[in-house]
Amino acid sequence: GGAVLPVFLNTGERSSVRSANQQAAAQQAANELAETKLAARQAADRLRAEKLAARQQAVKQQAAEVAARREARQAAQGKGKKTAAKVESESEGEDQPAEETLSCAQLLRATAAASRTGRCALCLQTGKRDSAECSKCKACCHLVCLHPPLQETPSAHSKWLCPLCAPPPPPPSHLLPPTSASLATFSFAVGVSARAAAEIAAGAAELFAKGMVVRTEGLSEGQVARCYEALTARFEDAMRRVKALDLDDALLGGGFDAIKLRHHGRYDVTVPEFTERPFRFTRDAAPWMGLVRAALGADAKLVHCGCMLSLPDSSVQPWHSDGDHLSETRHFSPHCVNVFVPLVELTSNNGPTEFVPGSHVNGKWKGAAHSVTPCVPAGSYLVFDYRLRHRGLANHSSQPRPLLYLTYAKPFFADATNFSATRYPELPEVAEWQGRDERSRKREQLSEKERRRPSAASPKAALPPGSDEQ
Repeated sequence: GGAVLPVFLNTGERSSVRSANQQAAAQQAANELAETKLAARQAADRLRAEKLAARQQAVKQQAAEVAARREARQAAQGKGKKTAAKVESESEGEDQPAEETLSCAQLLRATAAASRTGRCALCLQTGKRDSAECSKCKACCHLVCLHPPLQETPSAHSKWLCPLCAPPPPPPSHLLPPTSASLATFSFAVGVSARAAAEIAAGAAELFAKGMVVRTEGLSEGQVARCYEALTARFEDAMRRVKALDLDDALLGGGFDAIKLRHHGRYDVTVPEFTERPFRFTRDAAPWMGLVRAALGADAKLVHCGCMLSLPDSSVQPWHSDGDHLSETRHFSPHCVNVFVPLVELTSNNGPTEFVPGSHVNGKWKGAAHSVTPCVPAGSYLVFDYRLRHRGLANHSSQPRPLLYLTYAKPFFADATNFSATRYPELPEVAEWQGRDERSRKREQLSEKERRRPSAASPKAALPPGSDEQ
């Protein structure tokens, strides 16, 4: 617009030329702006690419460090014993440079041996933490990095070995199936015959494979009758207290320590008499204890004892297991077992228990093919894995179906869910209930005592109100 136009152009031509010049200047400014934006975008792209490259380099470096740590640990586990003497000799010479063929594990051990606050041979981290020094390779390990963690630093005279130098510990006994040698030792310790030991071995193998064992030779008829009488007395006493104190809603809501409603028409009753000496046949002298100790060990403990009472018209329980596995990925041998002893003959009509053999194996809780429902005589016993899938069937008969159950476990296991001491409240006591005949008999006894008592006062004056003599 500021250009000098020729004088030979008229006014209209000058306006056209000026407009064209303005358009050209505007187009040039737009092109310059576009070039500036393109340059800025290219600079941003280059910066982003540089950041991405730096990030990729950092990731590669981290991956290389992780791989180096893994190789160092593998090398330490595989060649720790062979290179221990070489590392000690190299750690003594401070001025002697390390060879290029020295492994990462050896470098870490040599560095850790220089200071108690050096790099940990397990986590490969430095820090002023409480550490332990291996007496063989002089490696430094944080106490919290050990499994299980150490509470105190080992003394210099204890000859403590790090996990890389220590021999691998033997597998725990509860992770191994019973062998002929272990059963022979068990037979000698308990004092059973060779035939009984063979039967126990067969039962333990069946328990490990299927998760359940059924035996028809258990308690005698007299022992079954005594258990039935004790259960009936405890159940009637508990229900009398529930009715007298109007605790039906509390029973439906979970129950008490003496009685629990597990499902519709199915009561879990605690019978303290079973822990007393007259019922010793259900404890240490029980016929199933040999199989229980073969499966759990000679130090197996009784966790809980009670009775499951299924009344007529009780409904079917949902499928369930009484406990979970100790590991989410591995399958271990049983750490807890249940023993069921029916106090009446089990039939298909009075609500027996249905089991799914093989469902105790980790990962096969729902993958088992078929189910079984043992119908056995009274006094028989069923030993099954705590993790086995099972359910109680409906009782379509006109009689209750009582079942004695005992739960055994290894010493380290405690079930805080099913047998918690604080989960269920205590069932309150009520005053002793007396019928009309009992009250009348006691009044007559009191009247007779008052007649025979020598006194200057009239005997009738001493009689209680409501007495027949009034």
